[in-house]
Amino acid sequence: MVEPLIMHLNCTIQDVCNKLHKDFISKFKFVRIWGPSSRFPGQKLLSLKHVLRDTDVLEIHIR
Repeated sequence: MVEPLIMHLNCTIQDVCNKLHKDFISKFKFVRIWGPSSRFPGQKLLSLKHVLRDTDVLEIHIR
């Protein structure tokens, strides 16, 4: 949480996974989201297509 990951506007979870490591897409299990794009804090999502918003915090779980 010291250094933010800077992404383009309207990026998806898939875009973030690609930027972090190329294997994250194939090993993706789920993500927990805190921030304006989630319905409630710590929302669990199984889809890579969710569009993120500014100041979202992600916790990516992989196999």
